Amino acid sequence: MSNILEVKKEDILIERVKYKCVTIYDNTILSKEITIINKDAEYRIFVESDQGTLFKYDVGSPTLTCHCQQKNSQNEFEDVDIDNYKFVWSCINNVGNFESLADSTAYIINENQIINLSIKSITRFATYKCAVFTKQGNNFLGTASITLNNLL
Repeated sequence: MSNILEVKKEDILIERVKYKCVTIYDNTILSKEITIINKDAEYRIFVESDQGTLFKYDVGSPTLTCHCQQKNSQNEFEDVDIDNYKFVWSCINNVGNFESLADSTAYIINENQIINLSIKSITRFATYKCAVFTKQGNNFLGTASITLNNLL
């Protein structure tokens, strides 16, 4: 069994990629996260909230948008045509539980957006993640995240 993860330049298509290594030793979970930065990235992925990230007393219903940008011929990033990409949303709540997201009564998912997310559904904080894939070839480009805080 190999303890080495080999990462090649073609594996890192976006500006920042995080890897997390987790092991269990003597019934204790040990983990370490590293970030690899690609200064020559072809893609940029990020998530924005139209109402910010800090909410109080369960008030708010932001729309989260996952932006995917690609370098153009002038070496500048511009938005991609989202019809050529697949966006997969997930959430990690304040106790670390992971949930793959689909439409619910607390929000609506429309491609690269979570629309009218009910802040009432968040206890303290939650991290929303968006993974981006190409539709043709189903190639994974990367993941971006945003943490929303609900202060009671």
